Amino acid sequence: MRTIVTVLENATAGIGIWGMAGFHIYTVVVAYRVSGLLAAIFTAIWPPFTEVYWLVRYRFVSGSTINEYSVWFLALMVTGLTFVACRYARKRFFAAER
Repeated sequence: MRTIVTVLENATAGIGIWGMAGFHIYTVVVAYRVSGLLAAIFTAIWPPFTEVYWLVRYRFVSGSTINEYSVWFLALMVTGLTFVACRYARKRFFAAER
């Protein structure tokens, strides 16, 4: 069981890092398409804040709460929470096995 948790933790770490990098690039593209160059520059500079901003803003642009941006955002949040849960489980439940 410990190896499953460790493998899942490592997999979600890699997916999370590369996924967030790709998601940030996608956010910059969305900002450029919706609001222009200045918005894309600000989006590139402040990743966590602007990604939440565009999550809300893109809802009104697309006309739907469930859109491709919100689905990708949710998928990355689930990946992050899985990583945190695996790290907690490994430290909490498998620390005595070392």
